[in-house]
Amino acid sequence: YGMCQSSGGLSVEISRLDFENADIRQVIKTLSEIGGRNIILDKAIEGDCTIFLKDVTWEAALIAVMNMNNLVGYEDNGFIKVLPRESYDAQIAVLEEKLKNERLEKRLYEPEQVKVIKIHHARAEDIKLTLDPLLGDNDKPSVDIRTNSLVFTASDSSLMVIEDIINDLDTETKQVSIEVKMVTVDSGSLTELGVNWSAIKEGNSGSQTTISEEDKLLLGKYTGMVSNVALEVALATLIDKNKAEIVSRPHITTQDNEPATISAGKQIPIVTYDEARNTVIELIDASTELTVTPHILT
Repeated sequence: YGMCQSSGGLSVEISRLDFENADIRQVIKTLSEIGGRNIILDKAIEGDCTIFLKDVTWEAALIAVMNMNNLVGYEDNGFIKVLPRESYDAQIAVLEEKLKNERLEKRLYEPEQVKVIKIHHARAEDIKLTLDPLLGDNDKPSVDIRTNSLVFTASDSSLMVIEDIINDLDTETKQVSIEVKMVTVDSGSLTELGVNWSAIKEGNSGSQTTISEEDKLLLGKYTGMVSNVALEVALATLIDKNKAEIVSRPHITTQDNEPATISAGKQIPIVTYDEARNTVIELIDASTELTVTPHILT
């Protein structure tokens, strides 16, 4: 094999690594010498290795050798320990079982208690959905819908953590009041609102409609051309002149980031007939709906 020091001086780059039917332990020992790192090999590691690499760092070469031979490496107190994947998985399983037993012992020596935590601002169901992925199976709460509360059976230490999380989540949500004015305006008075409608061209279905350069400029003025204050003043003027009329002023209050729908209109009776040719009057909603989701920035 050949090697050279990288320009940054932080890692050793191998220009060529060539082994054929070499002992796997010898290959990893060679990489340890190249990288200047201490590597501890599990006694179960054995077999031959054939590998040819060019222009790679020693770390990449070590990872390639381990992957080829179903080995796993991890750092422990400055050493790199390498062992068969089966042994690694077995050690992890033992560690998980040990942690599980420690948790069980802790629960035995730390008695549990039942505690009801009332949710003041949010919905208890929503808080539970947030908490469940964070808690162990034994700590997950039940919901009392009538009192909007969460009922826990947990140790004192667990309850302290849970209460801190709930205090951060159960905050008052800001509300937004939305009001809409439904206004009918005389078509001849629309220009007094500051909108030039001359750019609208009539076209036929399935055909192209050509808009002149002048009209394109007008079309570009539709968005943001009238401020809220100016529009209010213009509407008030038209109403005073009996050229406009406020049909309705529906309003609704919703929470931040919660969708709300405002509807204004009326029901129109429609005469229909049933199968026996009896006259049936059906009320059909004729209304305008506006659905908005407010978001408070500050």
